[in-house]
Amino acid sequence: MASSVPYDHLVKIILVGDSGVGKSAFLERLAQNSFTDAYQHTIGVDFRLYPLTMEDGKSVKLQIWDTAGQERYRTIISGYYRGSHGILLLFDVSDLSSFDSIQNWLKEIRVHSTKDIPIFLVGAKADLQAKRKVTREEAQALAEDLDLAYLECSSKLQESESLRDTLIRPFVSTILKSPVYTASQRPKAPAIRVTNPEPQKAKKKKSSWCC
Repeated sequence: MASSVPYDHLVKIILVGDSGVGKSAFLERLAQNSFTDAYQHTIGVDFRLYPLTMEDGKSVKLQIWDTAGQERYRTIISGYYRGSHGILLLFDVSDLSSFDSIQNWLKEIRVHSTKDIPIFLVGAKADLQAKRKVTREEAQALAEDLDLAYLECSSKLQESESLRDTLIRPFVSTILKSPVYTASQRPKAPAIRVTNPEPQKAKKKKSSWCC
């Protein structure tokens, strides 16, 4: 009997990082295979669905949430960590301050998300080699110290298929093997409804007369 659900896995990913590091451009390139330099800062959160087929043929429905990097939206986006299965932490390789913010973002992630959630550190805008402030070696060394996988990308130069194959599919593969995702798939025990039994009426004793 065929399943009524048109996918094998439902995975929620959120994108975090400082404002302007390229989160919206990344999501737009991945979902629509388009790019523009004229992105406006995300207000609150943005959301896209992305279908993905894994190497084993399993189908994945991705919910990808793009979060605002500005401090004033932190309270709003903190709730979006709950229920997520993986986090892409982006910084701009041409912006040293976004690299310096990585530790602060990790602290926030630890506070609001599930313990041991898979996190990939992503160096965005890798096409800006002439303006580069963070070398690949520096970023890789920090990622190793933090026990994170590190990848670089260019939403301007890479096509959607390239982002999918080099970043998204490896990340989702890590998520599907993680205890966080495995635990989220366990069926929840049904709630036990306790009802107070109706008090039994005391039986009347028949009077007995002795003669």
